[in-house]
Amino acid sequence: MIKCTADHIKIVFIKFKVELTDRRNGKNSKAEAIEILGADFNVDAAQKRVEKKYAELGYDVYDIEVAGQRTFDTTALELYDKLPDDELGKPVKGITDLNGKLQRDSWRAEAEEAAKNELQGDI
Repeated sequence: MIKCTADHIKIVFIKFKVELTDRRNGKNSKAEAIEILGADFNVDAAQKRVEKKYAELGYDVYDIEVAGQRTFDTTALELYDKLPDDELGKPVKGITDLNGKLQRDSWRAEAEEAAKNELQGDI
C-alpha cells in the first residue's frame, strides 16, 4: 500500500488571562480565553477577538495578557486517518457521486425552467 504525502498543518492556540468588568453590576472577575492563531500569527487580532466576544456577553475587558501557547502539528493525511467517518458510518461522498442522480430528479428540471423564466428579462 502506498500513501501519498499531504499538506503539513500547524495550528497555534494562544491562551489569554482576562480581567473583566460586568457592565450590568460593575463587578470585576477573571477569565481565560483560548484563540486559534492563523498563519499570520497575529496576536493583536486574536486579542481583539477575545475583547469583542466578551463585549458581546456584556463585559468590558480592562486587562488582557498572553498566558501561554500550544501548537498542534500534523499533516492532512494524519488528521484524515484519525477522524471518524461521517454520521452515517460511511465515507463522505463528493458531489460528483450525486451528479447523475440530481440530473434525473424532476425538481431540478422544474427549478432550471423557473430560473430561466425569472431571468428571461435580464438576459
